[in-house]
Amino acid sequence: MVTALVLCVLTLPAADAPPAGCVLRVGTARFRVPDHGRVSWSADGKYLAVAGPGYSLALLDPDTGLPVRRFAGGFWEGSFALPGGDRLVLRDRNVLRVFDTRTGDELESTDLKLGALEGAGVLPGGDHYLVTAAWDAALADLRDRTRPGRSVRLAAPARGSWFPAAGGKRVLFAEGNGNYLLLEVPAEKATAFSVPLAVGSPLTPHPDGTHLYLERGGDTLVRADLAGKELAARKLPGVGFQGVAVSPGGKELYAGPGPDGRVRALDAVTLEDLRPLASAGGTGWGMKAASPDGRWLGFLDGNTYRVVDVTTGRDRAPAALAGHRAAVRQVAADAAGRRAVSVDTLGSVRVTDLATGRELAAFTPPPHPAGLGWPVAFLSPDGDVVVVQNAATGALGGWDVRAGAAAEFPQAPKGATVLGFSAAGRLWLATADRQLRDLDLRTGRAAAGKPLPWSFPIPALVTADGSVVVSLVRGLHDVVSVWRPGEDKAVTSFDRNDPTGWKPFAAAPPVVGALSPDGRYAAFTREADRALDVVALATGKRHSACLGEPPAPGRPGVTVTALAFSPDGRRLAVGLSDGTVRFRDPAAGGEEFRADLGVGGVTALAFTAGGRLVAGGADTTVTVWDVPALTKKAGK
Repeated sequence: MVTALVLCVLTLPAADAPPAGCVLRVGTARFRVPDHGRVSWSADGKYLAVAGPGYSLALLDPDTGLPVRRFAGGFWEGSFALPGGDRLVLRDRNVLRVFDTRTGDELESTDLKLGALEGAGVLPGGDHYLVTAAWDAALADLRDRTRPGRSVRLAAPARGSWFPAAGGKRVLFAEGNGNYLLLEVPAEKATAFSVPLAVGSPLTPHPDGTHLYLERGGDTLVRADLAGKELAARKLPGVGFQGVAVSPGGKELYAGPGPDGRVRALDAVTLEDLRPLASAGGTGWGMKAASPDGRWLGFLDGNTYRVVDVTTGRDRAPAALAGHRAAVRQVAADAAGRRAVSVDTLGSVRVTDLATGRELAAFTPPPHPAGLGWPVAFLSPDGDVVVVQNAATGALGGWDVRAGAAAEFPQAPKGATVLGFSAAGRLWLATADRQLRDLDLRTGRAAAGKPLPWSFPIPALVTADGSVVVSLVRGLHDVVSVWRPGEDKAVTSFDRNDPTGWKPFAAAPPVVGALSPDGRYAAFTREADRALDVVALATGKRHSACLGEPPAPGRPGVTVTALAFSPDGRRLAVGLSDGTVRFRDPAAGGEEFRADLGVGGVTALAFTAGGRLVAGGADTTVTVWDVPALTKKAGK
């Protein structure tokens, strides 16, 4: 018996307007894909389907990047396809479900009668839906909805990735260690073969199913036949991670980005360059796909799915390139509330005029050679200077907003960690000699320091007057400590009881924490970022609340992702991965009200001096909110 799950179908407006209560929206949610999301073209090229860990699926218009229809519910488990513009096929555990994309109606539910599932999807042409489970493959005929799925015994366990070819008449299984299976779909015949490991690891087969493309050593693209004979090879760094796509006609191969950061078109036979396509800040594994008509290439650039013309490299929807292209990691506002700085997960830093939404600066600091660390940005009180530091290397850089040029700070002591700005615009530094010093950026002079308890860079918070420092450590001891510079002992320390265990410092993200501007309260997360503690520093009084949820079947977990105190310290905004912000009273410890910001997931928060809330989203946008309007909307 198949039990239907609740399905909510939403028809969305064809506009990129900000939600109610939002006074400014910077960037766009067009073509945005959540982390670990998946994208698929419909067979007729009419839609792009985007699904993510939030267990919802959206059909996008490839001309605009805006959602046409959204399917929301707990049914999606990672496998879907659009064999035609009018059908959406989903695998819900062992059940094959087919929906009408125009109405949202469910057309069919078929129990595939399989146990542990390895992979599933619709084969090219839309004739069959394939599900693999260990030694078995189940084939469902999508042309005849009355015909139940039938099982095919495989020649070996199909536990690895699989790739369709020859219009869906062949399926190639890559099991690892050079072992492969070839399933002939019409004949339902499966044979095993091997490719020498020296040739490479699989990327994708050629559309005719006679040869395949592999990567060797992380920097070489190989074309080989099904006997493992190498037919062509090309040095192309980054191929193994980024994946490749083949044009429907089989004449062109799309790969990259290479060392120059560009996605390129190659000859599918010789692997020689044909032409460069678009530049990319970062792409995702397995996310390149040519449109069914061969005119467009889709690829992931951060969290943005770009669709470019394969001949000219021009973006099909230029409006989708506005703002950040990846989830926003950090936001901060200047003291006057005129400007905000934001940083995304690709390391891009942007400065925005909060009155007009105009972008004043955009730059990307040099990354760590090994890809470790992330840029942390600090905005001066007047909003004229941005200081950026790599959390792993300690390298300093920045931007002079008024001059419109990069800024350097050679006068900063080597090995110093930036903690923030003072109210007077001086830079607070934790120096290698275990001192808290404030640096005048104009003269390069640093004031006499006050002793600090550590001599190595760690994430930390500081009040504008430098009277309170909170160290945020995620590691072996996983504690939060509150210090008054000049004193030998911590005011207080708290064990976060994080079950995730020790992580190398350079690769570990900072603890989610916040310090009230007046230094009265500190807030931080614990227990895998699902619980919140708020501490009154003068008395040690502590309020705790469990706000997150652990993951469950058909539902992702919810974690606390951002914290920010209002300018007067009387309100704490708590951002969660489910897209909501909960406003809490730090003195009483209770929740005042909550609001859904509709940004996919709240990833960063900051208050302006006037009390407006600046939010960074997993959908790559930066939004500014009128808190009284949110209060009214919540009925408080």
